Amino acid sequence: MVPLQPLDYINLLSGLMLLLYGISQVSANMQIIAGARLRTYLSTLTRNRLTGIITGTFATALLQSSSATTVITVTLVGSGLISFTASLGVLLGANIGTTLTVQLISFSLQDYALFMTGVGAGIRFFGKKDRTIYFGRLILGFGLIFLGMKFMGASVDPLRHNAQFLSYFVEGGVPKIFLVLGAFLFTAMVQASAATIALTLSFAASGLIDFHSAMYIVVGSNIGTGVTALLASFGSNLQARKTALANIIFNTLGALAIIPFLPYIHANFFTEGDIARNIANFHTLFNIALTIVFFPLIGLVAAMIDRLIKPRKVTTAPAEYFLDRSLQSSPDLAIQEARKLTINMTGMCREMLTSSFALIDRYEIDRSWKIQNMDDRLDAMNLDIRLYLTSLSHREMNPAESNLLFDTINYATTLEYVGDVLVKNVIKLSRKLNREKIRLSEEGYRELQELEAMTLENFDLCHQLYLTSQRSLHVQLQDNHQKVRKKENQLMQSHIQRLQQGLQASVATTTVHTDLVANLERINSHLCRFEPLTMVDDKAAEEA
Repeated sequence: MVPLQPLDYINLLSGLMLLLYGISQVSANMQIIAGARLRTYLSTLTRNRLTGIITGTFATALLQSSSATTVITVTLVGSGLISFTASLGVLLGANIGTTLTVQLISFSLQDYALFMTGVGAGIRFFGKKDRTIYFGRLILGFGLIFLGMKFMGASVDPLRHNAQFLSYFVEGGVPKIFLVLGAFLFTAMVQASAATIALTLSFAASGLIDFHSAMYIVVGSNIGTGVTALLASFGSNLQARKTALANIIFNTLGALAIIPFLPYIHANFFTEGDIARNIANFHTLFNIALTIVFFPLIGLVAAMIDRLIKPRKVTTAPAEYFLDRSLQSSPDLAIQEARKLTINMTGMCREMLTSSFALIDRYEIDRSWKIQNMDDRLDAMNLDIRLYLTSLSHREMNPAESNLLFDTINYATTLEYVGDVLVKNVIKLSRKLNREKIRLSEEGYRELQELEAMTLENFDLCHQLYLTSQRSLHVQLQDNHQKVRKKENQLMQSHIQRLQQGLQASVATTTVHTDLVANLERINSHLCRFEPLTMVDDKAAEEA
């Protein structure tokens, strides 16, 4: 009996960490290279079940992660870009696509692991273009996968001479249901079925697991991979939860159907050959068979889930805004989610502007309280967006996504600043006019209306600049800011002239009038200072 030494356990765990990190790097960098385009294809090439399966297969083969494809699919369904029924074909295709990763891992490339790691690291450090750097990280990820498998295999090598261990795991001592459950739990924990099967391949190559036991592990890992999509659907809408449940149902029913036939399949189809290749081939054939069986039953499964999960009657008012936390695994989707919330903020802030202007002429306590409540919600939205997006800092993002993230936070903060000026200054000044029962002079109020119109124009320009990043809009906004400053000086001079003429209304409201002009200029300054990190010419914006 040869037990494992403490160093062997450390090497085993370290190898597993290298494997998991390598898989995450491969998936993350493939998503950066092709993820945004793949999301477009997923939302457009799922018109029917067959194209959905094909699209799901190719998307997963590129992303090297069925979990990534299923999470993207769930979020697209939640956004209404893919119908629930069409998404089922994508999920089946994702199961086939993930077998490519296992097929690649099953080849005996561990001897080249260090070479692949070195090549990937070299491209990563010496590459100049972003795409080259991501490609280097991709190769580095594959190198780490094989390096991790090599370390794990070496660490458990002493167990090959452990008769007690071999009799339990290799000679059928362990109940097969435990293998299925163990694979399910491990896959659910690491959220990558490829990691579970890679670990199995490493143990099988060392003679610690026979092919028959490996079949049960493959089946269990197939069920476990559905947990990722299920977690992604929490907090999402009804259609997204249906899609996640369908993924679990497909894999669970497929597992239950094939488990009784595993001894027969082993005895008649996989009696000889390299064990690693046999495991990979079984994994591929199992998922292809699963797709063939469920393809004609997609409509039936969809109808069954529609009956199982029905929309609940809303007894309370729906939440005013919502940021889907499940999207944070895909930075581009998370950024778009935050940008949708900024659109709501824009409408709210503009309403605050027009309502605040109306209070200057006619103060209403109810309208004043409504504006202050809206400002509280605006502050809460800005904080949520800031926390939501800053949590993406540890995620891999390309420069365009990083710039868009910064612009979103910057724009939301700009809206909050505008709201603060309105509540802390403009509303207080209008309340003072009402409390002291004084009114601005007709000429003074008319001049303020001109400044208000310029402010609303700049507000809309700022919003369009945020949406399009057009350079011409930024130039126009800067020109308008200079016009506002000149207008401010003109209004101050006109007000002084009315004071010199002894106009009673101007004398009574001089402090309020000048403060209103100054605060409207402050609002314009906040709006006109907004500048996207990357701006495009008008022609490029139209093509986009």
